[in-house]
Amino acid sequence: MSSSHPDAAFATNSPTTTLEVLARDLSTSLFRATHHGLYDKVAVLALHWENDDIGVEAMESELLNLFKRVYRFNVQTYVIPLVTTQFGFTVFLNGWLEDNQGERVLRIIIYSGHARAGGTRDTDWFLAGRTDRYGNLRGPILNWWLVRGTVNTYPGETCYIFDCCSGGSVVLGDHGGGELIASCGWEGFATAEHAWSLTQVLLETLHDLNGSPATLAQVFARVFRRGHQNQLGASPVYVPHESRPSVTLAPLGPERAITRPSTARSYPQVLLSVKVRATMPHDTTVWQAWLQSHIPPDVVDANVTVQAAFQGSCLLLLTLPTELWIMLPRNNGAYTFVAHVNSNILTCSQQPITMPIRPMQSMHPTLPPARENSPPRGVARDSSPGKRNI
Repeated sequence: MSSSHPDAAFATNSPTTTLEVLARDLSTSLFRATHHGLYDKVAVLALHWENDDIGVEAMESELLNLFKRVYRFNVQTYVIPLVTTQFGFTVFLNGWLEDNQGERVLRIIIYSGHARAGGTRDTDWFLAGRTDRYGNLRGPILNWWLVRGTVNTYPGETCYIFDCCSGGSVVLGDHGGGELIASCGWEGFATAEHAWSLTQVLLETLHDLNGSPATLAQVFARVFRRGHQNQLGASPVYVPHESRPSVTLAPLGPERAITRPSTARSYPQVLLSVKVRATMPHDTTVWQAWLQSHIPPDVVDANVTVQAAFQGSCLLLLTLPTELWIMLPRNNGAYTFVAHVNSNILTCSQQPITMPIRPMQSMHPTLPPARENSPPRGVARDSSPGKRNI
């Protein structure tokens, strides 16, 4: 069906939630998106191919230098070899994980290169350094799904930054957790243009932060907003950890300080519709008091705003920051994404604004005036086509 008539529009029993569940989900999302953890060690591993045909090494080096200079992270590059590719990488990865494990250790794995489309029914997901003119992988390949399970067997937290086609495939299936920022979703296409790549926008975002503590969810929100302005080559995606708060990017060292994140409103924000099971009061004053009693103050401070409420259908329209939206439960059918918006609602008066409806025009065109429909001079009305009347 078209986007104006989705299948869900014809459902008679759409999922609903309660205000208590909504408030709890918003509070949990706020905590997971803004809670800043501390680490004793952060190790960054960047991967690219020996036969790389995109030229990612320069941007990768710049990103690693930033992590080393500003954040004081341990950084390392691994060039994926063309001989004994899978075995060689597996041996190296196991050794790297042995050296970078612990309850207060954060591991960041970065990949830049090509990848095959990986869907929900696939059993393998391959990476490569080259493609042909049709986008098919060429040369040695690496099956990422054969090694990803190893990462999660070691103590510590892990996040992934994958700048490649079908980047969302990192977390498909039984990936065992780990946060992800990817340049596109599974079976999506990333751009090979450096100026519009995820890595470039991430670099600009981290330069702007200049070491200010931020969770990966907050970093993604900045990347997403910057992508709206800079026209990213593809729409980036974020996948949170299944149960943990977002990991924190902050400089290591004794002088580090964790501060409360800024609550300044930034756009675009996410417009979300929420179906609730509740009876809403008719009086506006009562409604505002009722609303404030259900939404926690910290959530309101985080710029979660009720833009509209509809009686009878018990529908709320909320605007909230991107970093809160990406942390909301994905399996709650009462929450529906509407759009990315750049302002509050404009028609907020008590009296609804009704668009004028004009009478429908006739489906049959009106004939022109008779004088314009007269036959040419010298031609009779009853004359047959091509026969001249003398």
